[in-house]
Amino acid sequence: MEELIPIYYESDTVPSKEALRPGALYTAPIFFVNSDLYLLKIQYVDPDHKKPSMLQLGIADESSFNHPPVIELGLRDDQELAAIKCKRRPVVIFSQPLERWRIPNTKRQEDTYLCLPLFGLDQYERDFALSVRAFKYESAFYMPAASFGTEESFIRFDRAQIVDRHQLQRWQPHVKLHDDALLLLQEWFHYYVTGYAADWVLEHQKVELEKLNRILAKQKNETT
Repeated sequence: MEELIPIYYESDTVPSKEALRPGALYTAPIFFVNSDLYLLKIQYVDPDHKKPSMLQLGIADESSFNHPPVIELGLRDDQELAAIKCKRRPVVIFSQPLERWRIPNTKRQEDTYLCLPLFGLDQYERDFALSVRAFKYESAFYMPAASFGTEESFIRFDRAQIVDRHQLQRWQPHVKLHDDALLLLQEWFHYYVTGYAADWVLEHQKVELEKLNRILAKQKNETT
């Protein structure tokens, strides 16, 4: 990989108000994915809306998203409050700043970014880290450790998330992906989404997988 991307990260000297752009490193609350959806389920709603409503944490079922409106919470009869576990993680900003527009007849201003979260590789076996590094998985992108504080990690495309800018915190010190690393990330994400990749990307994957196979074969020989 070093042959293709000798420099992975670089200092980001752009002022913070202009720093939210593709390749910049931030942190953001990233939601865990769970097969069960936990809601603050509506137990009681005062018809006169004078007494507080009663809610209880529970798993969504056939009765969910069908209740009287809850005025004090701003919930319509087909809306719920979800309780979702999340963790603040490093992320790579992956979208351009949103065009300035408003939803008709409201004062709401959309200001969100597509973020790609990083997950540490220290919790996985070394063979998995080597496989991610070799582009074995279309849904994963390798991120090397760096002296400014990031550990060896990988991006999970299946955990990409939209985040409001007010929930984003700029990484300290300010860094971003080098243009070459960002280009490869964009191409690999395109491969994940469409199944198609540029020839130079597939050739690089072929070279890295051949290296991986030699490493794994050597490890196997040393243990037998």
